[in-house]
Amino acid sequence: MTAKIFAKTSDAALTEFWVNDDVIRVGSDAGCELPLPGIAPHALTVQHRGGRYYVFNRCTAPIRIAGQIVPEGASNPWDLGQELEIGGEAALMLQSAEEALKQAPSTERYDDDEEQSTDEPAEKNGNKNTTSLIILGACAVGILFLLTFGAKQSSAKSTTVQFEEVVEDYTWEHGENDPTARRVLDGVQRARIAELRKDNASARESYGEAKDLLWTKKQSANGGLSDVDEQMLSFITERLPRVQ
Repeated sequence: MTAKIFAKTSDAALTEFWVNDDVIRVGSDAGCELPLPGIAPHALTVQHRGGRYYVFNRCTAPIRIAGQIVPEGASNPWDLGQELEIGGEAALMLQSAEEALKQAPSTERYDDDEEQSTDEPAEKNGNKNTTSLIILGACAVGILFLLTFGAKQSSAKSTTVQFEEVVEDYTWEHGENDPTARRVLDGVQRARIAELRKDNASARESYGEAKDLLWTKKQSANGGLSDVDEQMLSFITERLPRVQ
């Protein structure tokens, strides 16, 4: 589900940002996908999983979604139409792609000197029909491309789905009160972001830190790890060879 984030109040030159990735970073650091001046270098992460958007607070500044505080290190769903405030420095709104397109100004222009004849409706209809044929042709090409090359992307898609499920299960089981779980979750999310950005060194480091935390927990726990912890450890162990 593609959506648009637009700044309601901010010193940023950015007025809108189309969310096309599963994970984006928001902060004053120029390396963030959505840079906003006046806030922490990496203030928060917006993640799309399970058909919804989630905000992970990465800074000490108070973050509110529709007036509800998201504590440092915690996550909360961010639904369409809700306002997100970052420490009083910026306010963002999440909008669906459909709604954004409805509100977009028309780009159709006419010459002032051009005379509008009685044949104009027919001409417009002809243009619309031509455009429709072009769109249908593009769709057919797109379907053919997916049938031909879709298998190459199935692995990446399955990894994204697996990541979403692991994070959701882990967050659901541990909540916000387990500091070790929060560190593991933070490490895995940072690793996945780095992996998507082809930064294998950073991904390897973050995956390794999360794995060490889980191994330490496993050795100190009499009954071993829970099923969800084992699921997380299995995911990390599977991803590490991919970022070597």
